[in-house]
Amino acid sequence: MMNTDNNYALLCLLLLAVLASAVGTTSAADPLSGQPSVPRNDSQPTCEGMDSDAGPCRNLDLYSHLSDSKFMHMLTGEWLVLSSINWFMETWCGFHGNFTYNTTSRTLVAHWSFRPYPLPTTQFEDHITFNRNASGREWLTLDPYSMPSWLTKFFGRYRTVRIVDIARPSSSGRPLRYVVLFDCGISIVPGGELFVLAREMLSQDELDDIQSVVRSNGISKFFTLPASC
Repeated sequence: MMNTDNNYALLCLLLLAVLASAVGTTSAADPLSGQPSVPRNDSQPTCEGMDSDAGPCRNLDLYSHLSDSKFMHMLTGEWLVLSSINWFMETWCGFHGNFTYNTTSRTLVAHWSFRPYPLPTTQFEDHITFNRNASGREWLTLDPYSMPSWLTKFFGRYRTVRIVDIARPSSSGRPLRYVVLFDCGISIVPGGELFVLAREMLSQDELDDIQSVVRSNGISKFFTLPASC
């Protein structure tokens, strides 16, 4: 198996080449100087790829009684990634996530595994925290922890993620059934990316219901990824 850093770099360069050939030259992200970006003071972060006046995350208010740490713990465990809105991911398969919570740094650590054809199976790690400068809990900040430092000069270090939809609490205390995350657009993927995360494959009725919520936020219609290769 190839080195993970090399896989990550090849993947990013492959996506950049594909997008450049498909949509022409895109505006480059501001390169970082090696220092952490200055947090925004906006009450609602800018999120390319979705409506600026998007409504609140569906069902999120049902979890308002939970502390931040308990809410993050609810997101831990194994996830199956069911969706994408970008055509170049149609051949990807076996996309899984394993989330753990670091209580010291108050960070949700996401370990991803997938096969981006024609590359071999790739694994990488993201760090997710609440966006403390936003007005709602649905706004998150993602740090692509596995991204080689030289790539952050091109793609930036921190990204905004929004929780678009979340399953209603289970009356039987079962783990959270699904959560929908939108990774806001950056230069390499200007339309953003949508992740429907589920503990198991959802029914078509559930997917159609989620699809309607996604479209109501101005996000492109998603397609379902194959669960295995």
